[in-house]
Amino acid sequence: MALPHPPPPVSLFARRVTDGPHPKYLLFGVFPLVGASGGQAVGVGWGLLAAAVFVIPPSLVVHAGVRGGRWSDRHLSVRTQRLPVAGGLSLYATAVVVLL
Repeated sequence: MALPHPPPPVSLFARRVTDGPHPKYLLFGVFPLVGASGGQAVGVGWGLLAAAVFVIPPSLVVHAGVRGGRWSDRHLSVRTQRLPVAGGLSLYATAVVVLL
């Protein structure tokens, strides 16, 4: 699906303000912090594993879809594009939890 018009040029500051508090970055930091809250170093390792399993693959799926032209942008701002992504990622998360 082609975009109706090219996106406007974006400054580096605007990009950082938009992407800085993105949930994938927050989750990647929160998982190890939650693991560390148990008071043992092994919790940090489990937190990093959880971040690697539940943050990186969904980010790569969205990134590949945007680069391949399946989705309009990395925020999935077109509502009809969200359901297949949400369904697929929900199945992925369920499979990971079942396998653990």
